[in-house]
Amino acid sequence: MSGERTAPAGWDIANLDDVVEILDSKRIPVNAKEREARVGQIPYYGATGQVGWIDDYLFDEELVLLGEDGAPFLEAAKPKAYIIRGKSWVNNHAHVLRARNGIPNGYIKYYLDTVDYHEFVTGTTRLKLNQAAMRRIPVPVAPQEERARIVAEIEKQFSRLDEAVVSLKRIKVNLKRYKAAVLKAAVEGKLAPTGGPWKRAGLGDIATSIRNGYSKKPDAEQGTRIFRISAVRPMELDADDVRYLSGTPGKYEPFFVEPGDVLFTRYNGSRDYVGVCARVPANLPPTVYPDKLIRVRVPGSILLPEFLVILASTGRAREYVESKIRTTAGQSGISGGDLKSLPLEIPCIAEQHRIIAEVERRLSVIEELEVAVEANLTRANCLRQSILARAFAGKLASHAMKKTPDVSCDFPIAAESPSTYRTTR
Repeated sequence: MSGERTAPAGWDIANLDDVVEILDSKRIPVNAKEREARVGQIPYYGATGQVGWIDDYLFDEELVLLGEDGAPFLEAAKPKAYIIRGKSWVNNHAHVLRARNGIPNGYIKYYLDTVDYHEFVTGTTRLKLNQAAMRRIPVPVAPQEERARIVAEIEKQFSRLDEAVVSLKRIKVNLKRYKAAVLKAAVEGKLAPTGGPWKRAGLGDIATSIRNGYSKKPDAEQGTRIFRISAVRPMELDADDVRYLSGTPGKYEPFFVEPGDVLFTRYNGSRDYVGVCARVPANLPPTVYPDKLIRVRVPGSILLPEFLVILASTGRAREYVESKIRTTAGQSGISGGDLKSLPLEIPCIAEQHRIIAEVERRLSVIEELEVAVEANLTRANCLRQSILARAFAGKLASHAMKKTPDVSCDFPIAAESPSTYRTTR
């Protein structure tokens, strides 16, 4: 909704100032040092929710808090207001509102989550909603007998929606577990028929090249492509996650990647992304790899690059990488020397092909399900906004719209949780 003064037939329009009491003068900010000294059991609130605990309270009732600065005012899917109950302390980053004139606090909270704040906030990096602008936010006021019903209907719809979202998030977790189980079965020889004993070796005993990348920073808006470190994620390479180097491509020839190269992350701010790897695909434009990545080349007659990625992503190899990670100045990393000792167990080439095919088949199913889950989570956010829009358009709980069906919060789940899928034949 926007700031336009429109309302359903039979409703009124009022400024926010007319339907709430503003209790901002009762707020008392507490600096971090003082708050640390006064830690207690009373919740302490700011613009976007609870920010800590304190040993005293300013309020002891149900109130609506709306961000004054720092709230996600221009992000449609995120709530801007919330309700607090009981003893609480509020800092000066949130406006404190008490609904009046027979309007429930919940009615105000939910409506404030629908407002288009563009015309009310100021600032760029940290948006601010000052009290004068807040007072003139127009509020559609339903007839008194409908107000509580609107709140109850919103909460009923949101409850159903929340249940669906919980189910979707549970599926995401189970998909992650299933993927880990598939990879574990793959490196243990349980995913495809075993053709004989596997050989143990260090990566350095097999690789024809293990080399750090180009050390100078990107310095151009166009020119020769160079991967960002973020291009490499577990078993995935984003071929378009690049910056650019000036100069002719020949200048960087030793650092170009080729199809079948395996890139490992050497440094990252997150330990979870250190030592992860991905294979370079065919048909890639000439691209340099940076010094925070390590390029590994292996002879395809002994170890297929795709199988190296599988081996390095789970089991003993991943445990080894994590044991070698060192952290300095907020950056975690491993060295090329560490990578040379990466422990591998390698079957014959024919078996590698069979395992790769089975892993790719199963991971493609997982990827399809993950896409479906993410699409439904996005739909959940849209439905939440749709529920609120219908509510304040008089279409959710009014007598006039009783025949209008509820906004559905049911989701077509593509498959059962895969937590019980077999990972062996």
